Amino acid sequence: MGRKTQITQEIILETALQMLIRDGYGAITVKTLAAEIGCSTQPIVWHFENMIGFRKAFFEYCIDYAKSQFTVWNGSLDDLLTETARGYITIACNMPNLFRFVFVDNKDECKNSDVVQKLQLDNTKKIVHMLCEEKGLAEPQAASFLMNYEFYIHGIASYTASGFVNYPEEEIIAMANRARDAFLAFEGR
Repeated sequence: MGRKTQITQEIILETALQMLIRDGYGAITVKTLAAEIGCSTQPIVWHFENMIGFRKAFFEYCIDYAKSQFTVWNGSLDDLLTETARGYITIACNMPNLFRFVFVDNKDECKNSDVVQKLQLDNTKKIVHMLCEEKGLAEPQAASFLMNYEFYIHGIASYTASGFVNYPEEEIIAMANRARDAFLAFEGR
């Protein structure tokens, strides 16, 4: 008797991620996912019970994957801000379905995700502190700058992922850097 192939949760989530990037979330059902893997629906149901359980685990998996696309930062504040923008913009340009799923379409999952909340809070505190130290901004000015910069980055990345604009990635990053400089100048006045 032959050994049965083990369909792990990791295989299911990774296959779903590739389907999401290629075809969008709407293409993922228990049946299409099983067909892509080459198995019955049983392993998917066994691991996740239903699509609600799958969606929750899948969203966290996609968040982790999106985070892995950001460069690890070890430099100046300006480099951190540029690399943060580059991460969002790169995902929006090269994996628009992933960008929309993680950063646009799932605001409820995002708001309720402990992973996302902790990451945002930790990063916000660190960046606000650095803005105060390196740019001489008061905390309210630093927080205002960061909010404006994040709104700009998210907006341009959303336009890109939705296909409303079609600028080259490097041009969008240059636009983000100009916006960063303008927001900093405004807050530093």
